[in-house]
Amino acid sequence: MALTYSESGNVEEAFESLFTSKCQHSSERIIKCCVVFLTVIMSSDVRYFNNPFQDFGDLNSRVPPVNKQYVKDQLIDLARVVFSKQKHECHGGLYTGAAGLTYSFLHIQSVLTEQENRYFLPLAEKLYQRHEEYFQELGSSLREKDLPGFIHGKAGVDAVGAVLGKVTGNKKLFETSTRNYAAAADICKPRNFQSKGSDELFVGRGGYLLGVLWLQEKLGYQPVPIQDVKDVWDATIRSGRKYATAKRSPCRLMYAYHDKEYLGAAHGLSSILQVLLSFPEFLKQDPKAEADIKNTIDYYLTLQDKNGNYPSSTGKVGPYNLVHWCHGATGAAFMFAKAYLTFGDRKYLNACISCGDCIWRFGLLKKGPGICHGVAGNGYVFLLLHRLLQEDTTNCKNLYRAGKFAEFLKNDIFIQYARTPDRPYSLYEGLAGTLCFLADLLHPGQAEYPFFNVFYNYLTA
Repeated sequence: MALTYSESGNVEEAFESLFTSKCQHSSERIIKCCVVFLTVIMSSDVRYFNNPFQDFGDLNSRVPPVNKQYVKDQLIDLARVVFSKQKHECHGGLYTGAAGLTYSFLHIQSVLTEQENRYFLPLAEKLYQRHEEYFQELGSSLREKDLPGFIHGKAGVDAVGAVLGKVTGNKKLFETSTRNYAAAADICKPRNFQSKGSDELFVGRGGYLLGVLWLQEKLGYQPVPIQDVKDVWDATIRSGRKYATAKRSPCRLMYAYHDKEYLGAAHGLSSILQVLLSFPEFLKQDPKAEADIKNTIDYYLTLQDKNGNYPSSTGKVGPYNLVHWCHGATGAAFMFAKAYLTFGDRKYLNACISCGDCIWRFGLLKKGPGICHGVAGNGYVFLLLHRLLQEDTTNCKNLYRAGKFAEFLKNDIFIQYARTPDRPYSLYEGLAGTLCFLADLLHPGQAEYPFFNVFYNYLTA
């Protein structure tokens, strides 16, 4: 008999098909059961594990709160592994490089005891020092256009250095890092300072502005002069308008990266719009820009498929099967949350909730535990919704869902069959990002996806 499975990856359907087939011996049937099960689990056509958990609304009894001691123990055990095994690689900036782990320490620091802080801080400092040495070794070969890059460039490392300098009292590190970050603003003001796309999150203006927000939030002041910030913000608006006009886009703002109109958070429209909305004073000064952003978000809403997901790019033909932070509903949820907080229109809140429902069904990803395209990144949307909806202990649907995604990371099926990332201990692909997710489960009222706090706005005074 030929072994087949449904395109949806439905294990139950595969087993039903098998048991209704003719098998001469029960042992043969058991073997074929196992083969079908593994085929479904490991299929490259299905990007997620079936969700094995009851949803919050299906439970008859009150859901107990997250077991914080269990999560804390899991976090500490994982942190010891991450900080002991991470190689001192620096290629890939914060995304996969050593300084990403330094950020992870800064993120989890508030949930650590004094003794735990004393243990992990020197390790985090050592990783950051290696990243500093890496840039010194590059010397003149470091291209100017790479200086403003936040996730994949030098600016993100400088931002982490500034906060690390503040935390440790390292005045030299603090001053050098903030000075470097501020100086990079001039580089990203020209429209096409990056030949393949100058506005996205990893190497473009969107990421630089994201760092501006994060630095102000963590330092308590803004090291980049306000006029420079406004110039970069304005350049991002102008760039989107010009491209949308030239390409006759169906919305007023559109951007491309490597000739592709990405829509997800990593390289595309959703994160750019989210960041632009984080500067309310600039929106007040430029009502046309505000209207253009809203028009573009409304266009984005029309792209939702029947499962609540969104395409990775405008050229993508459905079905939309990427449910990641980088591409799909996960990244879009943060944009819709920001739009709801900015405009107060419930359609954006409903869109964000719909993203969460999509993630609950399709978000236990086989790609691994990370925050870019993994289980922890998808779990962060539930923490976002928990804060956005101001859930309490009697109505904690999204906190329950976040807890179940964390629980799945210890599931035998996930451990055995999930893909091991290329950089298994890194911030975005690997376990350093998972640490941030676990730490935020302990304090869900302050949870924020790394660098992506939709509840924070730029302050001009």
